[in-house]
Amino acid sequence: MTAGAHLFQNFDVTEVYGKEATRERILSELSGRKTKPQDVFIFYLSGQIRNDGEGWTFLPHAVSPPGKGENVRKDALSPEEISEAIRNVSALQESYLHRRL
Repeated sequence: MTAGAHLFQNFDVTEVYGKEATRERILSELSGRKTKPQDVFIFYLSGQIRNDGEGWTFLPHAVSPPGKGENVRKDALSPEEISEAIRNVSALQESYLHRRL
């Protein structure tokens, strides 16, 4: 994080891992971002996804075992939900990164 430090005044990093990475917490962190239009926003999401043939959903920690049962519909995050939350962040530049483990 220090290589480009001279380009930015401040860094605000929020990390959410394991049991804390619930659907509600992820959406809350995104909706609670305090950004300005000149800010750069990077959202990195790592975990498991499920593709049901109609599209993928992100499976937070609470979906256990991954992709089984009722909790998928209740606790998973669709790309539309994630995109909508990111669209509400008022940053000039944004990036959405996803990596499947």
